[in-house]
Amino acid sequence: MMFLTLKYRRLFLAVFLTGCCLIHPFDSRAGGPEHDRFTGVDSGSTIAFILTVSGRPQGVLSIPVSELRAAVSGHLATTLWNQGFVVVPQGKVLPIMREWRIRDGKSIPRGFLDHLADSLGVQLLLVANLVVQHNELVMTARYLDPETSILVKVNMTERTIVRRRNEDPDASARRWLSAARQASIVVTNARLAKPLPASKLMLTLDAQPVGCSPSIALIASHALLSDQVERGDWVLVDPAVTIATLHDAGHSERSIGADARTLLRSAFGSAGLMIPGFISYAPARKARGQVLDYDETEGVAESVTSDFAMSLRFVDLESGSIVAGKEVFLPIRDNAGWFGIPRNETLLMRLKVAAGYLSSDMNTALEEF
Repeated sequence: MMFLTLKYRRLFLAVFLTGCCLIHPFDSRAGGPEHDRFTGVDSGSTIAFILTVSGRPQGVLSIPVSELRAAVSGHLATTLWNQGFVVVPQGKVLPIMREWRIRDGKSIPRGFLDHLADSLGVQLLLVANLVVQHNELVMTARYLDPETSILVKVNMTERTIVRRRNEDPDASARRWLSAARQASIVVTNARLAKPLPASKLMLTLDAQPVGCSPSIALIASHALLSDQVERGDWVLVDPAVTIATLHDAGHSERSIGADARTLLRSAFGSAGLMIPGFISYAPARKARGQVLDYDETEGVAESVTSDFAMSLRFVDLESGSIVAGKEVFLPIRDNAGWFGIPRNETLLMRLKVAAGYLSSDMNTALEEF
């Protein structure tokens, strides 16, 4: 217990000393944004957060999902407050979410962001998702500027809860809550990224899953976003805002036609759109190339033991042509490491490796765009 306390103290001290930075407001719908103007997040900056729970928590958790969500929400608020933020209470955020029909962080209308900024003075929005599958807990967090829709930070972490036979339900519940709280501390590190002065505005969508669950595709999308934001080669509009813009005009993110491209160019002033993809294949014991038939009961555990491919396509919004396309295939590796020591290779580790390769190859291909 003393070790954990010391660890948390060091984390809070590091956040306090390093500080944060935030994108200078601009109207992304009016062309000519200056992406290199960043200022630090002053003590007292107002932040709101959205927290959703996805995956397959039913039958896995020994506590109600509502109780887990409430506990993590409270810890998110406390940790952000300890960093110097003014945290908007969930009691004020939830009614606005219901008004705009925000059920998760996959589609966020501009009107919702404007409502948060105008009525509550929100300067930063945290969109957090807790994915629960089997004994795995993955937490993702996106930070975006409500005034600009720009994505300024993506955090991710995971925890494995070892199952114990005949464990008391209360003890199991405490371990799940402890893992979720530890994850929330990691993702609420709001040290924001600063893009390079030459960074260009880029639109992106969520990865469309083939042969896997939407929750795993969500994790894959965040792995890509995290790597791209950290590299700073592009300034990204949050994909949920892009998707909501398409939906509000009657378009689907699954098929971007000429009218949809015109809409995106007009709304955001961007010339390019990145479309990620994620395919999970059958385990190695089956025929190579066979796409895995997704089984909701397998969830995260299935993807750790499966081959998968992650892809990126860059579309010119003016012509509709694919300017560049890259794909990374990660096959299953046996679990034996150096000197016979087993590797502890998790789903998130594999996705981060794939995302790093993919982003690097794509940025190299688009140097002259």
